[in-house]
Amino acid sequence: MTVRSLGLIMGLICAFAASAAEPEREVTWLKNNAPPFYLIDALDGETGFGDRIQSMLERALPQYRHRTVQMPLSRLEQSWGRYAPLCFATMIHEPPLNHHYQLSAPYVMYLPHGLITTRAFARTLQMESDGAVSLSTLLDQQVVSLGHIAGRTYGSALDGILNANRDQLDVVQRVGANETTGALAMLQHRRFDVIIEYGFVLNHMPTEMVNQPPLTFVPISETRGQVILGAVGCSNSPEGHEVLAAINEALPPLMRSEEYLRAVSRWLVPATMQAEYWRRYDEALYPSALQ
Repeated sequence: MTVRSLGLIMGLICAFAASAAEPEREVTWLKNNAPPFYLIDALDGETGFGDRIQSMLERALPQYRHRTVQMPLSRLEQSWGRYAPLCFATMIHEPPLNHHYQLSAPYVMYLPHGLITTRAFARTLQMESDGAVSLSTLLDQQVVSLGHIAGRTYGSALDGILNANRDQLDVVQRVGANETTGALAMLQHRRFDVIIEYGFVLNHMPTEMVNQPPLTFVPISETRGQVILGAVGCSNSPEGHEVLAAINEALPPLMRSEEYLRAVSRWLVPATMQAEYWRRYDEALYPSALQ
């Protein structure tokens, strides 16, 4: 064996030892039971929009070991600092509500929230000419019982209206597992009058709930015509900063992929609004997708 060969072998051994000694970096992902974002109990292997985005990001970040924990949103605020780091794939892209987390660049567009209610209650609403309801006017005129998933926010515009009208709200909290489906079931049993939710949630209700009784979506005039951008949230820590930088690098090619486009069309876009959705998507996010 030559000296050169021996040196090469020793170099490989040292490199292997160094890599073996280096701890594997890990990302913990959060999922909550909230169709159509996360389908925790799907029996047919179907995955929701958030499930698919997380899976795509895991494949784009092979330098990390990925694991998933399931917890309700009500526990999220207390959990950011317990993992190194924790990430959640489906957050609203707005300034963070506290210093515990940070956000990626926006990667998805949602059509705005509205009111989901029973058809009977919808007939009592004072609708504008375009079929929308002013949330401010509604809350100013009467006390409304609002179903709310603990830990949920709706963006600064609607959160501001709700905070300004606390005296006119009777809030019924939904906590624990089966957050979205459970809240819809409570609404059907008339535990409260309305919930604030995305319209596409009604397109993916379990079959046994569709007509028990039928629910309807009513646009909110204060946010009609606007859009909501979504982002990935990760712990505001050195580990979180590192993984978020990798996520931001992975997002542009992910957003151009057929898998991403199919997931958006499948879960977030009503069949009758495909052209309108993608036009508004291009206006809101197309520059980000080209980076």
